Amino acid sequence: MYKDCTTCHGADKIKPFPANHASFTTDSCTACHQPAAADAGTGSAASAAPAITHPIEGDAYTDCIFCHGIGRFKPFPENHTSFAVDSCKTCHQPAQ
Repeated sequence: MYKDCTTCHGADKIKPFPANHASFTTDSCTACHQPAAADAGTGSAASAAPAITHPIEGDAYTDCIFCHGIGRFKPFPENHTSFAVDSCKTCHQPAQ
């Protein structure tokens, strides 16, 4: 599913890698980091992110932080504060 780790990991990305990783080549990531196990149902990498357990279609679901922002019904974790609002579905997918 993800052949290039820098799609999500890197400076100004959804999940920046540590500064001491800046000189590493893209193809060296798996020398230390193991990819997620393949999901038997889809053949794609399984995400460690919890599934979205509610509908996501329609105007009521266009902005995740309406319910998941700080001080809201179900706030996102503190380590998500730097993520762009439109990046939620990069890691979180609807439950099957």
